[in-house]
Amino acid sequence: DGEAFLVRRVVEGSAARRAGVREGDRIVGMDGVPAKRLTFEAVRQRLLDAGTWVRLRVEREGLVRDVRVKLRKLV
Repeated sequence: DGEAFLVRRVVEGSAARRAGVREGDRIVGMDGVPAKRLTFEAVRQRLLDAGTWVRLRVEREGLVRDVRVKLRKLV
């Protein structure tokens, strides 16, 4: 819808899983930037930056919360 990125899959043992992100969540912002101002490619590149922290604004069932995730390289 242009307002969010839908989480389709969360890898077991991933930083996102440990932070509580689940399938079906909607990412409505990242690092203080609303999702509608982000491209898919920008999000993908940012999430590949292993060793850094990212702040995701996550919407689930109408509730929005911020989660911090320390990114790491997946094998």
